[in-house]
Amino acid sequence: MIFRKGLFLFALGCAISTANTNAQIITTTITPAGMPGNGGFDFNKDAVNEIDIDAYGVLSYNWTNGGTNIWANGTAASGWDVPKPLTAGTTIDASGNFVGNGDASMDDWGGTTPFPNGTDAYIGTRLKIGTAIYYGWIRVMWNGSVFIFKDYAYESTPNKAIKAGAKTTTSVYNVAANNTIQLYPNPAKNTITLTSSAKMTTALVYDMSGALVKTFSLNNTGTSTIDIATLPAGRYALRIFGNTIPVGYTTFVVLP
Repeated sequence: MIFRKGLFLFALGCAISTANTNAQIITTTITPAGMPGNGGFDFNKDAVNEIDIDAYGVLSYNWTNGGTNIWANGTAASGWDVPKPLTAGTTIDASGNFVGNGDASMDDWGGTTPFPNGTDAYIGTRLKIGTAIYYGWIRVMWNGSVFIFKDYAYESTPNKAIKAGAKTTTSVYNVAANNTIQLYPNPAKNTITLTSSAKMTTALVYDMSGALVKTFSLNNTGTSTIDIATLPAGRYALRIFGNTIPVGYTTFVVLP
């Protein structure tokens, strides 16, 4: 089988100076539809795939008991490592048949696929990010010869159910409640200083098209300074993590 690889793009839905909003559904669109160009599915946009996929349609993930997994077709004794096609609106939560063990084959390891021909279907996902569990979905269509992946999403509130196909249109950022990222000066030209009520280890900078343009390692404290002197003038989005746990989101402006 021949698979088309595509680039992934996620929309920037809001422009605010500090982050202190409710968690929401984080959606990624695969453009053009096909195979994700980054080799898998990075649900929380930390530049690390929660689920990888190879050219044969095999999903793989670092599985531990209660960790990252897919909603399986069958049971642990039979068919456990084949994704189950779900219809739009299916509730994906702890009651799902998450019994895979590190990998899963879209075509039943070279056999027949359970996915309908020419119709969108969803794969339910259970994601372990840091120490918390999140639920999400991947939308895919089997066209009779290849699997065409279209988009994927997860609910950024731990342990909260999500319906297959559900999206949030106002923003695609995962913002941790009760933590506020502040930065100064803003606008800025050379450096910005970040402060947070949580320890910060990584800062990811995106331009307004959704492209990752810079990654900064922070000092694992509540205050860090980063050098933005090489960034072209314009508005940027900033996502902050602490030991892979999302801390918050904000935006800043670089002066000419």
